[in-house]
Amino acid sequence: MNTKQRNRAIVLLAVGAGLIGGVVLGQLSIAGAPVGIQQTPQTAQVVRAEKFELLGQTGMRRAALELEPNREPALKLYEEGNLRAGLSLSPDGGPNLLFWDGQTTIPRAGLALLPNGSPSLELADRNGNLRTVYGAGTKDALARSKRTSEGSGVTL
Repeated sequence: MNTKQRNRAIVLLAVGAGLIGGVVLGQLSIAGAPVGIQQTPQTAQVVRAEKFELLGQTGMRRAALELEPNREPALKLYEEGNLRAGLSLSPDGGPNLLFWDGQTTIPRAGLALLPNGSPSLELADRNGNLRTVYGAGTKDALARSKRTSEGSGVTL
């Protein structure tokens, strides 16, 4: 076989392989549509769950949207696995915004709107002792939260 015939055989073989591959791929289907004309997946209008977690590239939890043991919603933000901030509703429906130092499970600062509508800003030391309370109300946001650790169901 000379060079010209060999080149012609290689071209015919390549064209034949391409045709066979195209036919095979055309017959394969994913979700009922041929590969070449797959439809875009439909997005759900509503996703329902009791807890959603957002993980970082290393698989570590970065955020959580969940229901607390008291069945109130909470959004928690984490840094290197440690709870750092949380936004939630108290059982009486008042909003709470709490901050942790990342070294303890006791919130260090809290901002709350009390049931009577009064705002409250509370600052605590590392042991959870309230050091400063601003607002016309009671020691409410941190007092509700510091009783339990995050592992046993902290109420924000």
